[in-house]
Amino acid sequence: MNNYHNTLSRRDFMKGLGLTTAGLGSLTVASPVFHDLDELSAFKSFETEKRPWWVKERDYLDMTTEVDWDMKKRWPDANYDNFMAHLGPQEALKRIADMTTQRQQNILSDKAGHGLRDYVLGRTGWSTMLALMPLYWSSRELETFDLSPSIPELPVNGTLFLLNNENLNVPKWEGTLEENANMVRSIVRWAGGSTVGFGQIDEKTIKLIFENEASMTPGAPPQQIVFEDVEHPYQTDTKKVIPTKCKYVITTTIREDVDLVRYAPSEINGGTISKAYSQNSSTAVRVNTFLRGIGYNSVASGPAFMVPNVAWAVVTGLGELNRMKSSFTPENGPAIRNTLVFLTDLPLPVTNPIDAGMNRFCYDCGKCAEACPASAINSEREPSWDIVSASDQRGNPVHLNPSLFNNPGHKSWFTNHFACSNYWVESCSMGCGICVSRCVFSKLNPSSIHEVVKGAVATTPVFNSFFVKMDNLFGYNKFSAEDQTDFWDNPDKWQPLSNWKTNY
Repeated sequence: MNNYHNTLSRRDFMKGLGLTTAGLGSLTVASPVFHDLDELSAFKSFETEKRPWWVKERDYLDMTTEVDWDMKKRWPDANYDNFMAHLGPQEALKRIADMTTQRQQNILSDKAGHGLRDYVLGRTGWSTMLALMPLYWSSRELETFDLSPSIPELPVNGTLFLLNNENLNVPKWEGTLEENANMVRSIVRWAGGSTVGFGQIDEKTIKLIFENEASMTPGAPPQQIVFEDVEHPYQTDTKKVIPTKCKYVITTTIREDVDLVRYAPSEINGGTISKAYSQNSSTAVRVNTFLRGIGYNSVASGPAFMVPNVAWAVVTGLGELNRMKSSFTPENGPAIRNTLVFLTDLPLPVTNPIDAGMNRFCYDCGKCAEACPASAINSEREPSWDIVSASDQRGNPVHLNPSLFNNPGHKSWFTNHFACSNYWVESCSMGCGICVSRCVFSKLNPSSIHEVVKGAVATTPVFNSFFVKMDNLFGYNKFSAEDQTDFWDNPDKWQPLSNWKTNY
């Protein structure tokens, strides 16, 4: 059979059929050109993930959260402060001293969720993150682990700890966009990530890269984050340099145990939070190692650096923005610690934003705002373009400066991050998490009625208020003080050998 050899792009073909591209996935980075209909029929549109029918795909950068890209600016992350700057040193140190005293009393009295083993658990979760802090950012940082041959006669690739295509004397990996994307999904999940999306750096999304970061060296100036026409990423005392060719974006969610979140606020929940942050660093190092090994550059956001990670989760279709100012996904609700973001020069497609009705549900719910002990979460029904007011007295600041924690340019329920952090100090907890545990979407059993409810939520908002009432009626709530020791007494319940709740 003769092939039809008119050069035809996918977009033009769909227009010719009178169809739109909505729901088919957009490959904006490198839109494929098909030379015959056999090629066209063999190509699969790239979806964010294989998801239920009720998760709808939208057009590129058409999120359920409105964004004013003209207003949106690159964020000076080195200025971020959600505690000290709003109190002044004297008041801040006083509150921290009060917390330290209260923590000691909690430990001595073995307060439920705040005893010695609970507190140590909360800090143990951070250990891997701290150990990997010098290594997570760039694949080139890993070269410090390349060991010289101990025996000169041995070939170099027999003794290197981290091999790559160059020291193996083989070409770098090259595949199609779809092959590359499937390969990345495989390695990211193996490395501890969950759902995976893809994006690109363009004139709009470049605004979702921070201007700078606070240096890890005490007293040192911030490091500027810049793009340069260089072969490999590198950093100095004053800047982190990303190659301009690293324009492809990988995103993945790092899950946390939603059942243990119900212990919030406690150090057991704190351990869940810190463990997930450490997993973020582990996943970053593993994926960077792999991409370097097959011949490509990459840099990673790590635990909470380089990018506004929630924004990238929404842009690449991992989830939607919620009232808590985090993202929630159809698979895990808000039970994700953050979104890990990579920039790479490995060619990849783009996955589009989604609409699962979740952001719209927040209009009619507000459970997280009602449950927040610090009243830090916006309780207004409608989202707004306005950030938190400097006159806001939640958390009793001395002089609140919301511009240090709110970045305008999108329509949202802006959170008072100072009030949130101040409650962490007051409650002697490493983080809180009550909002996450109360969320209607914090139900992870895929075989339950909850999946039916999610389908209804995505289809129509008519029943949203009813679903909120039913969620309250069924008593999804925090654990009582009597339940706090169950984590230590019942390992098969909380840490089963067949743990499906996380993949690390």
